[in-house]
Amino acid sequence: MIRVLIADDNDLVRRGLAEILAAEPDIEVCGTAETGEAAVELAETCAPDVVLLDLTMPGAGGIAAAATIRRTAPQVRVMVVSCHDDVAHVRGALGAGALGYILKDAGAADVVGAVRAVSRGEPCLSPDAARAVQHLSTVTVSEPTTVRARARARHRSRRGPWPRR
Repeated sequence: MIRVLIADDNDLVRRGLAEILAAEPDIEVCGTAETGEAAVELAETCAPDVVLLDLTMPGAGGIAAAATIRRTAPQVRVMVVSCHDDVAHVRGALGAGALGYILKDAGAADVVGAVRAVSRGEPCLSPDAARAVQHLSTVTVSEPTTVRARARARHRSRRGPWPRR
């Protein structure tokens, strides 16, 4: 049984993730939290195998919570569930010890699969997060930092600077 703690300041997201995961026979939701601080406290008391963390929560936020959880409970694996696909957020989460990073637009099967993979100690990144990680070695300050912004920039560079008529 995989024990999961869900931390997100959005009640709808927390409940939705809890419902999706609780429907799986091998996953148990052992707690939910609205803040990073509450997630850290619950990670110590409910003994999860995996903590799902949003990055932008009130208070310390997901990156600080991930670092604290990894430091105080190294056996707990952290997976970020976020709407941010930019290099800074992905880098911050992975640097804080997150083993997984998926975007909130992922499907239910993707979330379940990612939780299972992370619980086994396998890194799991959504395609956009993986592209951001690949981009880390080539990013410069003048380049767009989100996957979508880079795609728009590539599209603009192919068509030239003048609008077509």
